[in-house]
Amino acid sequence: MRKVTAFFFLAAVFLTLSCSQNPAKENFQNRKPNMIQGHEGFFTPEELHAPASEIGFSENILLPSVYSVGLSFIEQTYAVDVKKQTQLQAAYCATSRSEVFFSSFCKKLAAEECKKSCSFQDSALQGSGVRMGDLYLTARHIGENLLAAKHASVRFQNKDGQVREFALKATKFSTHSLPYDFSVFQIVDWDQKFDSHVVLIRKEEPVFLEPVYGIGFPVMTGRKTELKSYSLKSQGLRFTVARVVDGNLLADSFCKYTNSGKAPEIELWQLQKDCSQADLSGLPYKPRQEKDPILVDSDFVFAMDGSPLFDAKGSLIGIASTVLSKTPAIYDSEKSAVYVKAANLLDPLKELQKTSAGVK
Repeated sequence: MRKVTAFFFLAAVFLTLSCSQNPAKENFQNRKPNMIQGHEGFFTPEELHAPASEIGFSENILLPSVYSVGLSFIEQTYAVDVKKQTQLQAAYCATSRSEVFFSSFCKKLAAEECKKSCSFQDSALQGSGVRMGDLYLTARHIGENLLAAKHASVRFQNKDGQVREFALKATKFSTHSLPYDFSVFQIVDWDQKFDSHVVLIRKEEPVFLEPVYGIGFPVMTGRKTELKSYSLKSQGLRFTVARVVDGNLLADSFCKYTNSGKAPEIELWQLQKDCSQADLSGLPYKPRQEKDPILVDSDFVFAMDGSPLFDAKGSLIGIASTVLSKTPAIYDSEKSAVYVKAANLLDPLKELQKTSAGVK
């Protein structure tokens, strides 16, 4: 009897150990998102209560994070016809919450001459980002657009609803040779009285299935709306709630990776240790390496590039890079959003902080 009991005890231990192996190294193509069904998508603060409570967030942690999120802009000339006017109004001017970031643009768009066709110059949205002290963090491909412009700026909203614009100044990490899709700018003349919310970077690795949340300004025009949390009308800064589906603890990389619309099938984007052996010949786009990303089961659309990802304590865990999806116009619950690990920003930020007295 003792031998039988011992056998079953050892078998139970073996099964427990087998099941406790880190599931994050399972092939990411075969993983199903663990997000609660019906809570994919984007949420305004008013819509946030149910998904936040079910996934285990405190709204007292989530809501202050909004004030650290900025929208990047450059100057652009717009040529507008009737169809374009309708699209732009839906994307940026549909509600008071969104229009507050685009007040000058929306006034010009609503002018009588633009109801037929018009041309004017104004700011153009380039993506989202996050403030740390007087530094602004975004995606590198967003940063390259900001660098190429004559004037680049960022707009933030404080808890009183005020929106202010600040010029951006390049740093040595605005564009760089590091294998990470991030970019860092100096915020010129940052006013600490405008908002004093402090964001901390998390050093610890992401944990498989841990809850996370992102904040950005999704442009929903042309998006399919199967889920009620989607809207063709923009509603300002919005939340996504998600879980980590691959913490990438071995710091593997994506190879043959691109922000181009000519991206290959998702099945060709493999996480692997080293990209030096990847065959990049004959590809119709400029491939690059994306080192050490994390994957989460949230949705991801235009203008979310550069937006921050936070953990349940409100610490910065990632910067949005791009989306893994063959059909980005439709939400695909089997694909994952990609984020650069924020911990990879620690050393560059420390270097910049030596000459940036306003950074906390």
